[in-house]
Amino acid sequence: MAETFLDEMRERLQSRAAELRDTIARIEGTVAPVSPNNAIGRLTRLDAMQATSMRRAVAHDHDIELQNIGRALKAIAGGEYGICRRCKEDITQARLRAKPEAFLCVACTSGSPSR
Repeated sequence: MAETFLDEMRERLQSRAAELRDTIARIEGTVAPVSPNNAIGRLTRLDAMQATSMRRAVAHDHDIELQNIGRALKAIAGGEYGICRRCKEDITQARLRAKPEAFLCVACTSGSPSR
C-alpha cells in the first residue's frame, strides 16, 4: 500500500481513538449508581437506571471500537494493514476509507466464499 494512504489511515485512526477516549471518559464521569435512598420516585429511578445502562452500553461499544483501532494501528506498524485476516487478499482502499479498522474484506464479511 502507498505510504500516503497508510499515513492518512493512521491519522484517521489516531483521531478517532482520541475522540473515543474522550467520550468514554465523559460517559464514565456521568455513570453513577442510583441510590435507593434518593427520593426521586419509582418511575424516575427506573428512568435513571435505564439511562445509566444505556450509557454503559455505549461506553462498551466505544471500548470495542477502540480495541479494533488499536489492532489496525498495530497492523499498520507491522506492515499487515489492509490484508484480510481470513482469505489473505487485499482489502480495498474504498472499504478501508469507509471503515479504517476493518480487518476482513467485503467478501469475507458478507460470508461469501473466498475468491
